[in-house]
Amino acid sequence: PGEVLNEPREIVDTAPKKLEWKLTSEIRTAIRFAETRLSDLICQNECEVLEFKGYGKNFITKHGFSPDAFVQMCFQAGYYGLYGHIECTYEPAMTKGFFHGRTEAIRTVQPPSVAFTKTFYSEQSNQEKIDKLRKACEHHVKVTKECAMGLGQDRHLYALYCLCQRELQGNGGGPDSGRSSPSDGIPSPPTSPPLPEGSKPLAKLPAIFTDPGYGTLGTSILSTSNCGNPALRLFGFAPVAADGFGIGYIIKDDAISIAATSKHLQTKRLLATMQSYLLDVQKMIVGLYKAANERSDAFVDHSGALRDVRTGTVLVAPANVEQEEEDDADEITGGYSFYDSGEVESFIAKRKRERRRVGRILHISEY
Repeated sequence: PGEVLNEPREIVDTAPKKLEWKLTSEIRTAIRFAETRLSDLICQNECEVLEFKGYGKNFITKHGFSPDAFVQMCFQAGYYGLYGHIECTYEPAMTKGFFHGRTEAIRTVQPPSVAFTKTFYSEQSNQEKIDKLRKACEHHVKVTKECAMGLGQDRHLYALYCLCQRELQGNGGGPDSGRSSPSDGIPSPPTSPPLPEGSKPLAKLPAIFTDPGYGTLGTSILSTSNCGNPALRLFGFAPVAADGFGIGYIIKDDAISIAATSKHLQTKRLLATMQSYLLDVQKMIVGLYKAANERSDAFVDHSGALRDVRTGTVLVAPANVEQEEEDDADEITGGYSFYDSGEVESFIAKRKRERRRVGRILHISEY
């Protein structure tokens, strides 16, 4: 204790410096060819944007919809309105609640979303269309929560697929035994763990992974992602399928930004269809809201008189009743009538005499 070690300290220079690259002729040539190849890849895709300023999160939540689910149904309706059919759609859900958790795939296409899409382009009433939209959004929220809790199916199936591929490679089956992976670019490990005692090695991929349905599930024609940062203006990425679209979107308080990419498909027309849908569905929601909350211009009070709802002015007096006669009768009889009574005339005369005495100056002797 108290001893000072005279060891030299390492000095780290943190001042920024310009990096000087020593480029040989071979490196320069390789960079040139790489740039050419990269330019070809960029030119294979087109990008169009829609900055919709009609409304945003505030309007959507005011009418009881989830913003993300509402926009996802916009993608479904927009694609169906342009192409006339429904395709597999992908949206990532964050699984941050788990250690090293990343994402799970939300499959937007569900029975309620299909029912809404077909109803929206039918002759059904606006009420029926919005009811279907609400059910589709509620179901999408439910699926999203399940995926965030690790209850999705995509990652689980893909893990099983990777284990089967690993076992086939270990048995000499090769990486191409059966069907190829739906997630291209992710290599399978070259070795397989030892098999449990008594189990037989795989000779081929299980039928679920060679079924055409699994291939359809793994081909996302609409690959979508919600950036979630309203500070950004736009956000986008390339499509994951040759005949598909990559759709990045940002939901702001009073706007929705969408960036769509494709390999030179009907990208601009797709965004125009989505914009038309957003305007049409807004008219439907506002129209139904006004119809449900419309106030009448007049009301009938307890006496049967029709009065103005804002000022209370009598518009139509009660039938067979004269207002002035009613007021006079109330003043005289206090609200009661003595029909067929012989004392009514004397009673009225007495009340009138008493009224004449009101306001008369009295002398002191009369107190």
